[in-house]
Amino acid sequence: MSNQITIAAENPAAFKELRELAGKVDKAKPDPADVAALGALLYRQPELWRMCGDLAEQAALRLIEELNAPRSMKRSMQSGLVAMADELARPEDGPLESLIIRQIVGAWVRLAYTEYAYNGALVAGNQTLAQADFWERRLTAAERRYLRSCETLARVRRLKVPAVQVNIAERQLNQVTTRG
Repeated sequence: MSNQITIAAENPAAFKELRELAGKVDKAKPDPADVAALGALLYRQPELWRMCGDLAEQAALRLIEELNAPRSMKRSMQSGLVAMADELARPEDGPLESLIIRQIVGAWVRLAYTEYAYNGALVAGNQTLAQADFWERRLTAAERRYLRSCETLARVRRLKVPAVQVNIAERQLNQVTTRG
């Protein structure tokens, strides 16, 4: 997940321009010149699109914001998203790994949200059998999605590891190194 604070700190002028243009464009009848200026800014600095157009991050942040939890917990989870993405990233990762990491983080938020809601429903103890089944299936699906995205990252990283072939005195030795 991108850290909006980091992006803003790295280029405060572009961040300010983005905020101003977004405010002008996000109204009922925006000036076509403002729309064009926003497009030009995003073309010149494509990393800025994540500030207001990254739906994956916005979905995770919205889920956290709508969580029935203390504000401190929500803010901690938002920071945790950035930390988790940083922890999963490796210096040699490319764009594909970055996308998969973002999927892992988003799936983790959905899983955590579902577990939190499921546990709240369990504690209340007034569920019907159908409601309990609903939560169980929802939790199972969230777990499956999270684990599948983690496995995908591991698989992609494994595919990027080159095999090394060494010939020593007419003997061939194939060495496959694995990382992580």
